[in-house]
Amino acid sequence: MIAVGGFDTATWRSTGISYSVKVSSDAPADQLAHLLKAVDQVAEIPQAIRAGASVQRAGLTIPYAPEAVGPHRATLTSRHNSVFPRKRL
Repeated sequence: MIAVGGFDTATWRSTGISYSVKVSSDAPADQLAHLLKAVDQVAEIPQAIRAGASVQRAGLTIPYAPEAVGPHRATLTSRHNSVFPRKRL
């Protein structure tokens, strides 16, 4: 399976997800098409994504690291390699 997706950088909304499936089988093409249609209708991950979901941060946990030296810092990066300013935690 190969899945591809993207998002609009102006709105941070998904532009959608599409996927393709590669099957190695001696079954006739119409039977494979029927099987893939049935799987697509009951597969949990595609169903959950299609239904949408709210996303909320529930908290923050910072593990204890006695070997850490200096002030604790965090750096956030995006897939576009831009770095947000470091902020002291």
